[in-house]
Amino acid sequence: YRYLREHFPSALQPWYADDCAFYARASTCANLFVRLCDKGPSVGYFPAPAKSWGICPKRDEERARSIMLDANLPLKWSRGQRYVGGFVGSDAMRERWVKPMVEKWVAGIGELSKVAGKYPQSVYVGLTQCLQAEWQYVCRVDPGVGPFLKPVEEALTDVFLPALFDLKDGLRPNFR
Repeated sequence: YRYLREHFPSALQPWYADDCAFYARASTCANLFVRLCDKGPSVGYFPAPAKSWGICPKRDEERARSIMLDANLPLKWSRGQRYVGGFVGSDAMRERWVKPMVEKWVAGIGELSKVAGKYPQSVYVGLTQCLQAEWQYVCRVDPGVGPFLKPVEEALTDVFLPALFDLKDGLRPNFR
């Protein structure tokens, strides 16, 4: 582990048991994985190429594939990949990964807001124990995802809170 971090400092290297992912230039990813397969067994680590990912810019992918074919290692390649609940890759690929989740959370906030006036406590519990737990997990496993959650923040401030507190005109309470 330390050996690879020292010899390949530019590569992001998340690990989980016998599978791993590498995010760097393709030649760095490929050479790192070749070195891992060579040195790993001597310290009791047996990487599983079929469960591991090399993540690199598209322009580098063909070079990486040829390096891995020469080494006879079937590492999978991607420009961005979900990995252990988070995401490894470029911001553009991260946005493609998180956008459907954000859309689902915004729709869920909208649905909860429809019944907030009648069941405010239940709606609040539903938000904090279900939806919020989902986006907090994503933020924990992928700290770079925050900027893509702006629609969730807007749905909370523009739709959910006014519905929960029966605010018809923004921040002014509606006293009937």
